[in-house]
Amino acid sequence: MTLDKEPEDKDVFMWSGTRYIDRVYVMQITTVDNTPPYFNISRYDKTIPDHSDIDFSIMDLYFNDTDYADWFDDIEPEYDDDPYFYYDTFSKSVHVKDELLHIVGEQNQYHKFIVWAEDSCYNRVTGTVTITTFNGPPTFPNLPKTTLISESKTGALYTFTVDDPSNGPDIITCEMLRSIPSSESHKFYLEGKTIYLNESATLNRDMIPEYEIVIACTDGTDTSETYLRIELTKDQSDSEAPPEFIQIESGLLASLTVTVVVVDTVTMYSMIMNSLVFVP
Repeated sequence: MTLDKEPEDKDVFMWSGTRYIDRVYVMQITTVDNTPPYFNISRYDKTIPDHSDIDFSIMDLYFNDTDYADWFDDIEPEYDDDPYFYYDTFSKSVHVKDELLHIVGEQNQYHKFIVWAEDSCYNRVTGTVTITTFNGPPTFPNLPKTTLISESKTGALYTFTVDDPSNGPDIITCEMLRSIPSSESHKFYLEGKTIYLNESATLNRDMIPEYEIVIACTDGTDTSETYLRIELTKDQSDSEAPPEFIQIESGLLASLTVTVVVVDTVTMYSMIMNSLVFVP
């Protein structure tokens, strides 16, 4: 018998084929219970900074179903009024909804975001995402590792910049932890974001050619450390000025091999007076 349409549940068909004597046909159909979709929760623990932008995509989030030809009728967040996150059903991903919670003194905040899915056989499953947001510590965006400073410089030596990425931003305070060599720490102090040389202190490149200043800044929650290497440059005094040269009349010298030597004026004069050969 040939059916003229696809059979559906509880359909009844009258036999209309040719009967064959002494033949028996057996047809067995086996069905299994529809299995619900599943959610691999071990994949969905995410950590993001608490200053993440609105609409920032945190992660993909999707369900799986082992049943052949099943599809998902609906996927929605458990609570549409979640203040911080939302689920994009088109891209199947979780995004930042609004400015994230930030509390000075609390390094991390923890959130539970629940999404449920229902397949075409009305099986429903929920998936829970744990989202941890963390405080962004202070950063030093423009601080070089090394700067050159004249050994004669006094007062303010260098002013640096500190940024706090967290929403606020937080109030930042800085302190000088130490200098290297540590025996010279008394020469420097920090006021605000500026490194100063104490009034009674002096710098001498011949004695100590460089210093390393270690700085720590805190936003009330986290502390960031950095350093600045100060390399001293030598001041040029009059006694270190380039030597002077004098011009010698070529007609006064006879049969001399001249070698150019850099000497000072007094030495040159003595050499000339001792070696002049006068030609009549």
